[in-house]
Amino acid sequence: VERLLDFAAGELNGVKRGDAGTHVIVSIRKLMSELKSVVKPLCTKKGLMWEQRADDASCITDFVTLKMVLLNLLANAVKFTREGSVSCE
Repeated sequence: VERLLDFAAGELNGVKRGDAGTHVIVSIRKLMSELKSVVKPLCTKKGLMWEQRADDASCITDFVTLKMVLLNLLANAVKFTREGSVSCE
């Protein structure tokens, strides 16, 4: 898993594995906003719609690793979606 995350980090701008392992309180709304800033332009470039829904909830997690995993999943969703939309809830 660590090698996969390192590989994914190399493909995603602005995400570094250096701070992984640090658990912090993460705002779901803030996380979704950061994901949107990366994924929505990818969707637009491919003619796809970006949809998201976020609660005001928060959680304690390893923010760096969570963000990398979600960005990797969403980037793959964009890559393999031919038409329609990509969404994150």
